[in-house]
Amino acid sequence: MTLKKKFIELYTPIKEKNQYPNIELYCCDESRFGLHTYVGSVLAARGVKPKCHFQQVFKSKWVYGGFSPFSGNSLVMTFDECKSTYFQIFLDELSRTYPDTLMVLLLDNAKFHTCKGLIIPFMY
Repeated sequence: MTLKKKFIELYTPIKEKNQYPNIELYCCDESRFGLHTYVGSVLAARGVKPKCHFQQVFKSKWVYGGFSPFSGNSLVMTFDECKSTYFQIFLDELSRTYPDTLMVLLLDNAKFHTCKGLIIPFMY
């Protein structure tokens, strides 16, 4: 079954209920932004290799975003981790922000996008 046929099959019952007057395409993704700490050079006598204790620290935030290229509507949220729980919060907030819109989400193949515990908001 083609994507167009599948979409029509899913959208027709929703359209008949007149539940969503608008339909929009949203491009969604997540990205990590952070600070990777680095210790520079150490002063030591010539020919002596200094021993320094060093612990690599990486502080970061995950940014989840959904953007509609046609209407310009968007939602951006930040979280400390990237997992299905936070993706669910993002989906819930996206559906609360635009309640009268049926959103078609373009997602990558991240594992947490298809986990079994995920609840699709328009199917509540």
